[in-house]
Parts: sequence; structure tokens; C-alpha cells
Amino acid sequence: MSVFPKSVCLVVWLVAISSVAQEAEKYADRPPDDVQRLYDLLQRSDIIQELQITPSQYADLRASRGAGTELSENLTRQMPSLSQQEIEAARHQVYVAKVAAAATCLTREQLQRLEQLLIQYQVFAQGPAHLLARTLELSEEEKRQLSELEAELTTQLRELMWRLHRRVQRELVSSLTSEQQTQWRNRVGADYEFVLVFTGLKPLQGLTCQVDTSDRYPDYTHVRLMNRSDVQKELELVDDQLTAVTYGRTETLEKLDSLRKQSAIASANGRTEETRRITLEVMELNRRSTEAKAKARQELLLPHQLERLDELVWQYRSIPEPVRIITEAVGASERQREQLQLQASDLCSQVTEELWGFHRIAQRRILDSLTPAHQIEWKKQLGEEFKFKSTTESFQVLRYLR
Repeated sequence: MSVFPKSVCLVVWLVAISSVAQEAEKYADRPPDDVQRLYDLLQRSDIIQELQITPSQYADLRASRGAGTELSENLTRQMPSLSQQEIEAARHQVYVAKVAAAATCLTREQLQRLEQLLIQYQVFAQGPAHLLARTLELSEEEKRQLSELEAELTTQLRELMWRLHRRVQRELVSSLTSEQQTQWRNRVGADYEFVLVFTGLKPLQGLTCQVDTSDRYPDYTHVRLMNRSDVQKELELVDDQLTAVTYGRTETLEKLDSLRKQSAIASANGRTEETRRITLEVMELNRRSTEAKAKARQELLLPHQLERLDELVWQYRSIPEPVRIITEAVGASERQREQLQLQASDLCSQVTEELWGFHRIAQRRILDSLTPAHQIEWKKQLGEEFKFKSTTESFQVLRYLR
């Protein structure tokens, strides 16, 4: 074999290493959320298609996923002795390495489009106000006006979301028998509008409830709702009753954090049996904690408060999975379940379009509030509108972009 091919390979390898290092410098000072989101976007099939990634580029991207492995392994080994701040900084370095390696696989035009898609996605996930303030030179008065406009749009969004949720629920319930409809109304009680737990115009989060509907812990949703100030107010809880909310919370969270670190270390080192044991220990800890809170709740809450909490739980659980929860509540037949699922798919498409419509109106109002120069700059940063595809088939209010 001649020496020439080896020399060429060595030069190519050195150039590749140099390119990755240069890209890493570009991303090292970026906010951690930006870097991680860039990497996450490159894992999505709709983004790969939008960027017009070629088969050879896709193969290179898949190969680049190994970047940062050594950093990740070092983090795992050192994690027990690191502070949370040090852990987050180390994780940022891992994602910087991954994004830098991926960036060398893309053209300049593709990277530019990826940055636009990142901003569009962040507008959904975090709201536009902080992004505009970060990327445009706005006066304090302009920032104040923008925040006020975003607050107004947030209220409109919340109202729209609840209208859509109620419409979906109403149309699904109307497909049931009269007896089942009565059964459902008795189950959920008076309609209750949960307060948004996030601030800002965040359609990605909004009313998307982090609800464990797997029934692993029957009282889990009760515990989660009892942690919400709006539910505490609805139940008219007094100070003594609030102890049911915080019972053993600090100790449990500290223990869970310790177990998660142990699990990460065991998993990274291939200790399967230890990982399984820790997982079971976490589940048992969650079970005991949930049962303890359930007992405290039963002892401290009055009958009418317990009844109202049960009603709120059914309403809350029906937000992300209306078909599953409604059919569970009324004992629907398999045939009814299938019909409701088909109906829900159509409703999900309708809701998606209405939400995109609201998003466009909100964007237009925000754009109109800017100066002409800022409008030009913001449009350049956003680029052409991209419709992120749904990553879930089930109907979950505003999770369609997840």
C-alpha cells in the first residue's frame, strides 16, 4: 500500500479535528438551552427534511453523535463529588462538543436555517419577549411595552386553549349515551379553569399538564394538584391542612436526587443489576411518599374538600388524554373507545390549525409593535415560517410541537 493515501487520510483527519475545535469555540459561550436545543432539533425528522440533509450528510450526522462521549463519561464518574452548578457546566460542555461535531457536517446555509428554526421554536417554548430583548437593541420603554403586549396575548391564549379544551371534551362526551354523559358530569363536577403555571406567551407549555396517567401511583395526581396554589385556593385550605401538601417533601426530594445520581453512574458503567435495583428503590420511595401524603390528606381535609379534589383530578387528567380518561370514567365499550379516538384525531387537527392561526396573529401584533428597523432584523432572524410536526399521536393540548 502506498504512503500517499495514508498521508491524505492524516491531513483529512487533522482538518476535521481542527474544524470541530473551531466550531466548539463558537458554541461554548452560547446559553446552555440554545446549545442543547440545537442538538435536539437535529434529531427530528421534520428538521432533517427542512434542512434538505443529503444521505451522506445524514450518515455523518449519525456518526457525530459519539462526540462528547469521553466528557460525558468523565462527568458520570465525577458526579457524586460535583455541585449542581458544576454538573450543569459539564453537561453544557458535552452538548457543545456534540453540536460542534454536528455543525461540521452542515453547509453554511443549513446552519443559518437551523439557527432560524431554533428561534422559531424558542418563540413557542419561551415566548418572544426575552428573545427580542436579547437579540435586538431595545430601550427600557420598548421592553416594557413588549412585556405588556405579551401578557395580553398570554391571557388571550389561555382563554383560547380552555375554549378548545372544553370544545373537545364537549364533543367527545356528546358521543356517549345519555347515562354516560350524566355519569361524566357527576364525576368532574363544576367546571374549573386551572391557572397557567408558566408566565409569558408559551404555547408549547401553556396548559400541557405533566400528569402521570399510567396509574403506577393512584394518588400521584392528587399530590401534584395539592401543590398548586390555585387548587389550594379553590379548596379553601387552611394552614393546618397545607401540611398535607408538604408532608415529607424535602426529605423525599433529597433522597430522590441522590438515587438519580447513583443510577446515572451505575448505568454509565454498565452495572445493569445495580441500575435495576436503584430504579425499584426510586419507585418504592415514590410509592411510600404518595401513600403518606394520601393518608395525611384523608385525615386533614373535610369531606366536601376531598370530593372537590377528586373532581379536579378527573378534569386535570382529561386535559392531555381526554379519550382515555373519559372512557375510563364512564366505562365505555371498546367500540366506543375506537370511535372516540377517531373523533379525537380530527379534533386534534382542527385545534392545531386554530393554534397556528393564533400564533400568526400574535406574531403580527408583536412585529407591528417594533420599529421598522427592528422589524427587518427580527424577520431576518426568524426566516420563513416553519410548521413543526407533531411528535405525538394522542390529543395533548399544545404538545403537538414537542
